[in-house]
Amino acid sequence: MRHAEEQAEQMKARAKHNLAKRLAFLSHKVDDKQMRVEAQRSRQASRLAQQVERIRKTGREPCRFRWCCTWFF
Repeated sequence: MRHAEEQAEQMKARAKHNLAKRLAFLSHKVDDKQMRVEAQRSRQASRLAQQVERIRKTGREPCRFRWCCTWFF
């Protein structure tokens, strides 16, 4: 009976350790994704600010057709 209890305790400890490892891995993965999303938002905000500044300088919006079909020109 004692041996079975020891095995059960070892299994619990191993499961707890594996869970902690998995949670740490997922935490790092989430942090990486959050950093990527934040960088993307920053780039998008920068591009938007540049576009707004260009619109203020010229007084008109850039041509969308030329932006999406640059390969054609």
